[in-house]
Amino acid sequence: MLDDLKQRISEKYETCQCDLPPDLLDELQAVLDAAMQEKIAQRDESDRLFREEMTQRRLMDEALQAQNEELEDTRLIAERERRRYLDLFEFAPDAYLITDSRGNIREANRAAVLLLNAPQADLTLGWPLRRFVVPEERRRLDSRLEQMAPHPGARESLDLTLQPRRSEPLLASAVVAPIVGPDGRVAGLRWMLRDVTEARQAEARLKASLDEKVVLLKEIHHRVKNNLQIISALLGLQRGRVTDPGAETILRDSQNRIRSIALVHEKLYRSHDLARVDLAEYLGALAGSLVQSYAAAPRVTLEIEAEPVHLDIDTILPCGLIVNELVSNALKHAFPGRRDGAITVSLAAAEGAVRLRVRDDGVGFPPEVDYRRSDSLGLQLIRSLAGQLGATLELTAPPEGGADFLLVIPKNA
Repeated sequence: MLDDLKQRISEKYETCQCDLPPDLLDELQAVLDAAMQEKIAQRDESDRLFREEMTQRRLMDEALQAQNEELEDTRLIAERERRRYLDLFEFAPDAYLITDSRGNIREANRAAVLLLNAPQADLTLGWPLRRFVVPEERRRLDSRLEQMAPHPGARESLDLTLQPRRSEPLLASAVVAPIVGPDGRVAGLRWMLRDVTEARQAEARLKASLDEKVVLLKEIHHRVKNNLQIISALLGLQRGRVTDPGAETILRDSQNRIRSIALVHEKLYRSHDLARVDLAEYLGALAGSLVQSYAAAPRVTLEIEAEPVHLDIDTILPCGLIVNELVSNALKHAFPGRRDGAITVSLAAAEGAVRLRVRDDGVGFPPEVDYRRSDSLGLQLIRSLAGQLGATLELTAPPEGGADFLLVIPKNA
């Protein structure tokens, strides 16, 4: 095109060259050269812009192609995830439903079809879920759905009695979660339903069996307590017939030991927990019984400083017998000829152990007697029971007088 223009201009120039003065010819030549250079520059700029546009179009085509490939990959991933979700939804062992905000069914898996005993095609036509709830529970269900908070993390758990089509009612455990729409309102509901009829029936049978065992255990503790009280009463009758003070002391000590055991069974019989006893409450009753047994209440005061500590019967029985021996020993020997005195039983739990202390302000333990080796029946019994508990036993003599026995029992005893 440019060459054609140059040819035409050259022809015109040769035609008019003969008619113009030389000075005008030079001026015309300069004008033509300038016009030619401008045209050449315009052509070069047009070529550059064309090349840039083509480059941009090529880059845009490549970007569009990459974007299309990415979108296709995303579509395939989304489709694969959707198929996996549908498989999980469809073959889940629990019944899953998708309903609108009013509880009308939109989707139901196979387990839901079996649970409600209704065709899947009919369920997904928009049947209300409340149709499968017994009439007396529908109002409660509606109220719970109205209170559903429009938060993605909200959950509601409730028990329902369902009435499947042409089947017996069943107990179901339901978990409901909202589907929150873009406007922040509840657009639908997700449901998980599980038939718990057999589980509840088994639970009821287990509870009934447990109740029977509780009654049986209470009866056993009650009868053991009664039998021990009969033995204690027989020993009391025998005490009234003996004239030897030594024999009377032996019978009284035996009677108190039996009472300490009977008291454990009485506490278990009256307790809601048949496996554990409040040691503080038990020690208070035991120590009071001992003071009355020795007719020392008018002159000896008994103080109980105990924290609530619950122990099982295998631990509480040895503890009771040890306290029985220590308090009995104090009542018999700590206050000879005195008209007043004090015995303190303290109990505290600390650092994985139970600290049981019995102290008095009497004359103190005889220094010539080693409580670790004494052949006294009471001290032998204390040492044996402490060993049974894996406990440590220490005796100290307070500066103000008296005796202080400390028993430290591991909590896993």
